[in-house]
Amino acid sequence: MRRIVWGLLFSLFSLSLHAQLNTDRVLSIGRNALYFEDYVLSIQYFNQVIQAKPYLYEPYYYRGIAKVLLEDYKGAEEDCTLALERNPFVVGVYSCRGYARQQLGNYAGAIADYSKGLEYDPVNNQLWMNRGIAYAQNKEYDKAESEFSHLISRQPSYVPAYLNRSAMNLENKDTVKALQDIDTVLKMDKNSSRAYGIRAVILSHKGELSSALVDLNEAIRLDPRNAGYYINRGIIRYRLNDLRGTMNDYDKALNLDPSNLIALFNRGLLRSMVGDNNKAIEDFDKVICLEPDNYIAIYNRALLRSETGDQDGAIKDYSTVIKKYTDFVPAYYARSEARKKMNDLRGAEIDYTTAMTLEMNRGKNAPKKTEETEKDDADDKVRENSDQNIGKFNRLVVADNEDESKRNYSSEYRGRVQNRNVSIGLQPSYFLSWYKQENDLRHVPYYIGVVEDINKKNSLNNYLLLTNRDITLTSDQVSERFTSIDYYSKRIGADSTDVSAYMGRAVDFMLIQDLKSALEDCNTLVRIDPDYLPVYMNRALILSKELEYANAMKQNEEEENAANTLQSLDFPGIKGSKITSSRLKSQADDFRNANAERWKIVSDYAKIISLDPKFVTAYYNRANIYSELKEYQRAIDDYTRAIELDPEFAEAYFNRGLTRVLAGKGKEGIADLSKAGELGIPEAYNIIKRYSE
Repeated sequence: MRRIVWGLLFSLFSLSLHAQLNTDRVLSIGRNALYFEDYVLSIQYFNQVIQAKPYLYEPYYYRGIAKVLLEDYKGAEEDCTLALERNPFVVGVYSCRGYARQQLGNYAGAIADYSKGLEYDPVNNQLWMNRGIAYAQNKEYDKAESEFSHLISRQPSYVPAYLNRSAMNLENKDTVKALQDIDTVLKMDKNSSRAYGIRAVILSHKGELSSALVDLNEAIRLDPRNAGYYINRGIIRYRLNDLRGTMNDYDKALNLDPSNLIALFNRGLLRSMVGDNNKAIEDFDKVICLEPDNYIAIYNRALLRSETGDQDGAIKDYSTVIKKYTDFVPAYYARSEARKKMNDLRGAEIDYTTAMTLEMNRGKNAPKKTEETEKDDADDKVRENSDQNIGKFNRLVVADNEDESKRNYSSEYRGRVQNRNVSIGLQPSYFLSWYKQENDLRHVPYYIGVVEDINKKNSLNNYLLLTNRDITLTSDQVSERFTSIDYYSKRIGADSTDVSAYMGRAVDFMLIQDLKSALEDCNTLVRIDPDYLPVYMNRALILSKELEYANAMKQNEEEENAANTLQSLDFPGIKGSKITSSRLKSQADDFRNANAERWKIVSDYAKIISLDPKFVTAYYNRANIYSELKEYQRAIDDYTRAIELDPEFAEAYFNRGLTRVLAGKGKEGIADLSKAGELGIPEAYNIIKRYSE
């Protein structure tokens, strides 16, 4: 990971925090970045706090969360250990370190952490669940059974416990019990995509391919963004000789997960089977780039290179394979043919003779085929990923049984600063940014004329874009933003009324999750030019993000306080809390205050509409806020206006459909969701099923 330019970081802090580092402020910005999934950026903020106050546990803990979410499990474990050295009473740190250890295969260490956490918080479902999974992964099935059963006895409707117990029984080859739990889940929740996915694996192992296909179809319909379901369905379709369907599934899987090795290898093999050699080579190139010692991919690429006339490349690949598998006869024959085409007759003769000799020696010493090996040769169309038998080079790859079982588990780890309810929600609001997600081909609604004018004038460092998808900044992008902030600050220092400079710096501050500084610049800009339309767009979004974050923090605090109440007398390191009438009053006040903030956001969108009555995304964004306020008819009216201005506005159809359903207008809502699905939002079909049953 490339380092950020530290001098620029200090330059930024000097702008907003004056001479002395305000660690509370920087820690808060880091938590913002973590919540909004800018993990690399958040780590840089936590590093600053650690440098200034190394005795605090929080920055190590939050940095550990960020590393978990970046899959740096060793680094996360080390950070959590440092956090616990500073405060051994924080349940979340044990949960984080336990999860990291679990991913590292240190199941005993994970179990110890979950057990310690449960001493302080004995009703924590997440800890019980993860400890049960760790027991199962450590092959302590009786203890795992006890954990899952404990959860079920305490909460008979707790679906994750049934699902994980089913996965454990599947790993333990008890398909009868595994199916019983899945059937129980589907009686409670017909929309559990994971239940259908696990049952498909069970049915596949039993050879019931058609039934497995039905379940995978349902899993995909309910969760169309899960690449693993497409990969599994592709294998089922291949076994059922549906090559076209198999290819389609791998295309979809790779759209969702472009670096998936199994999908890349299998698609490459399928492409070679249908004669699409050049594209097959491209797939194998990607596999080899990601996994340079994948000799089976190298051999397949060699065959394809030879067929497409690249004999030199083929010979290099054959030689690589032969160096690893010195007795692999087909490679010698193939290299002999390639050398012959290159007029290397001597080399071709040597390879041919070597192959003949190996065949004769093998014939003398070859073991007799058993019924099992004959069945494997005749019937099996696939190999497990760990099976590196080069003789199975022309078989599709499936995940190892053990890996498949692990995927069927659902270890829960959610750092409290990024808890979000994402089960069913509105499509996000639009804002102005320098970036958009790569390969985002979605229809973008009407653009802002004044922003186009700004871009034409080149008054900003970057080209402004309209998007409703946050991106996670890379280290280089973070560094660019700090450099840009320094540049705009110098411009503002020279001219305190430089509208473009305030706008550019506000966007930069927003992207590095310094919401307070971004809001200050927006407010200043409104005072300078009250009719400057773009600033209202981003100020509304910043206020929304601040409100979302504050509400999430409040909810997490209440959950933690409620859980810690029972422990407050025994563990002075944890603060207790009692549910009292004053606390209920405080919650009501919080609700009213949050709604007051939402009405402020509504006023910003109203200002945009007054300046440009055809600005479609302002209606759409305002409708989102109305929906949050439960002002459903107002929301529906604004979504309708957005659709009138842009009939291809998929997100407006989706959100109007969901809002109509919530408002009791199910028939109209389903029609809108159907249109949203048609325009490219696959989640719409999931919601249609939920509300149609």
